[in-house]
Amino acid sequence: MASKATVQQRLEALRAEGYPLSMAELDERNRLPETAHNAADLYQRAFAAFVTLAERTDIPLFARDALPERGAPLPDEMATAISQYLVTNRECLSLLREAGDVADCWYERDLEELVPNPRGLRSCAFLLRLNAIFQAYRGGADAALLSIRDGMRLADSLRRAPVLVTHLVRMNLHAVAIEALERTLSATSYTDRQLKDTDELLATIDHSLDLEEALVGERSFLIETHRTLPPDDSSLSHKLLIRLPYVQRMGLIDCLDYIDDSIEASRLPGPQRLAKFQEMAKGVNRLSFTHMTIKDVAKWTTPLIATDLRFRTRLSWASTALAVERYRLATGNVPD
Repeated sequence: MASKATVQQRLEALRAEGYPLSMAELDERNRLPETAHNAADLYQRAFAAFVTLAERTDIPLFARDALPERGAPLPDEMATAISQYLVTNRECLSLLREAGDVADCWYERDLEELVPNPRGLRSCAFLLRLNAIFQAYRGGADAALLSIRDGMRLADSLRRAPVLVTHLVRMNLHAVAIEALERTLSATSYTDRQLKDTDELLATIDHSLDLEEALVGERSFLIETHRTLPPDDSSLSHKLLIRLPYVQRMGLIDCLDYIDDSIEASRLPGPQRLAKFQEMAKGVNRLSFTHMTIKDVAKWTTPLIATDLRFRTRLSWASTALAVERYRLATGNVPD
């Protein structure tokens, strides 16, 4: 059934449980108090201060393959070019460092831009990665780890904007910082205390990346936007069908059911979680074409769940690498 009464009952039940039913309510739930120290302005200034690379350059800002083999020194020419580029971005790095010292962040946003300045986030993440690697090659272990920390704080600046797309962006930004950590382990020596502190930071990331919270936020987004007209490149039949009130209500009910099932699935252990989402996707595929809304949602949700699991596996690998290095420091040998 997709009657008005059914839709209203579902929404009222969610509200009674304290869940947000719109983006405004979601943002109000996660907004920082007015008196809190907010890093958003510092990050926005850092995005604006970022200086892009020239078209032709040997600086490995975005290309991992451009770096030398692990254990090999930076070529002098590359080291000089990186040093000069980091000096050029001194203001940006300083602002990112200042923002990283602030405990929390809240960006103003709207439905047109759920991720604030995605290009700025990506550019600054890679700049911090480059700085961390460069500092490690110079023997600056403290400076390298501080830049890695700033990269992780940059990723977590999106923590108060929980929807699936920001969850994905956070994972990607954290992955850039973890790449820097992995690379610096081959370029410099860390103390046991530095490795322990970094491992605790990785554990914090794993805990703070709450898939269930992102799904709750996604539900708010879907409730608000389920009546949005289809894009201009959609088929004529799609445009006409989606305007039918019954199809709109059915689309919302489908989304609510799917998010409920997704939240339950997100609580399962990793392999079972992915299997459950794959099973749900197959069920959606068997629905008729009138269930087009949930077909669109499920089409990109399942790959995101797989990405979430891969990222958490990578966190586990990074933590294992730190444990191996701590063992080596303590015993002089790597574990069998």
